[in-house]
Amino acid sequence: AHKTWDTAACEAAAVVRYEDLGYALVGLFRDGLAKAYSIPALKEIGTARIDHILDIRRLADATITPSGDILGWTGPSEMAMLNVWGTGAPVPRSHDSLFNPQLPIPPRPTISNLQWISGTQYITPRDMDLLIGGPDRPPSKRMIAQARNDEQQRRSQNRGAASSSATGAAVPPQDEGYW
Repeated sequence: AHKTWDTAACEAAAVVRYEDLGYALVGLFRDGLAKAYSIPALKEIGTARIDHILDIRRLADATITPSGDILGWTGPSEMAMLNVWGTGAPVPRSHDSLFNPQLPIPPRPTISNLQWISGTQYITPRDMDLLIGGPDRPPSKRMIAQARNDEQQRRSQNRGAASSSATGAAVPPQDEGYW
């Protein structure tokens, strides 16, 4: 079978499976419609208007998954996911947020005049941890391991200094001279 569309250009299309009932060809058209066609006869199964949700100028960038989901652009930096086989009922807006607005914002790292003029600022990993996690952030595994290594080095240096002071009473220091 073959089919031509004279009314509007097809921007994106894919073969989609609907549960155990079979397959369909789903297309996104420039006139703002999503259409489903039966396979192999290519008879129109259904039509849904999507131009009020998706940006029709960017339909060519949309993706239709094999399960019947359409992932498309709604604006310059926002996307939406629609299901071709949905009931048409609006999805309630989620009250989830990616950040906690009650937490205080940590202070930003300070910058010197020379860094401001040159346009570069070098910050330490500790400054970055403070900026991202705030002052009450627990130490990371890397920081705990580094502190453990520093403590072991300090202990070994103290042991070495204690053993040299115990045996060094009879031996004069190396930097001492007669003149």
